[in-house]
Amino acid sequence: MKSPEGTLNLIRPGPELLDANSGNLSLIKVVTGSHIYLLERDPQLNLRFTHSSPSTGTRSAILDLKSLESSEVIGIDLTWSPEKICLYATDVHDPDRHIAVEGTLAPYQLQVCPDGSIMTLGDEGVQVMGTRVIVGGKPLVNTTAINTWRDTVTAIEILLKGSSPDGYIFDTICCCLSIAMLITGFETYGKRRFLELEEEGIHANFEELAKKFISRKDQDNGLREKIAQEAKTSGISPSKILVDRKNINFQNYERCKLAFSQTAAAHPAASSGACKVPPHKDSTRLTHSILS
Repeated sequence: MKSPEGTLNLIRPGPELLDANSGNLSLIKVVTGSHIYLLERDPQLNLRFTHSSPSTGTRSAILDLKSLESSEVIGIDLTWSPEKICLYATDVHDPDRHIAVEGTLAPYQLQVCPDGSIMTLGDEGVQVMGTRVIVGGKPLVNTTAINTWRDTVTAIEILLKGSSPDGYIFDTICCCLSIAMLITGFETYGKRRFLELEEEGIHANFEELAKKFISRKDQDNGLREKIAQEAKTSGISPSKILVDRKNINFQNYERCKLAFSQTAAAHPAASSGACKVPPHKDSTRLTHSILS
């Protein structure tokens, strides 16, 4: 299930799912990498499928099972992809009785903690921005790459709404700060998203990365083999070690694209857009605003 796309089928006894007196019923709770899969039924007989990952955000699909009342056996199908999630329920003995729904973005965010637990951020009417939770000096929850980028854009837009009696010098300072924020925001996005992809089951082609981001001298000195051995010993990916060594300059747009292209080449999800660097329509619009 550690994949950007998939389908899961299960069969459950109808009386179990249609018994409102049984309270809340948890059917599936799976955390794999940065993917979260939840399937729950509440006392009102609403069946809820929730999927969350850094690239898609948190999406939820809800079905009312009352229309399948008296079903002896109910088949449930879950599908997820970067574009959408869907939930289906069918009376196994009478397939003409079936219901389906496409999910929508949830008003909250689910994120995986390092210990595998799930943290809920925000809710209906509650705005959350730049969330970071540190426990014992170590990060428990960090903002996802895309939310980091969106927070950067929002912060710049707020900055550009400011005014000062100092006139031109204030505008110049805002311009310089905005450009600096765009550059560092893009760098943070690139590095974080590159590492997030592995947690979503999309791994980079390390051999190709090494050819492009390790100097010829270091390759001749066996650095590629040392990184591969260190990764095997420590149980992490060699690509992460390469990133931590700062061999990839994510501040450079062309180098960033080159790194992401090796991730895309290693997995068919590239066609879905999951492996692309952030669209620069926001930064382009902001840059035009800053420089005008």
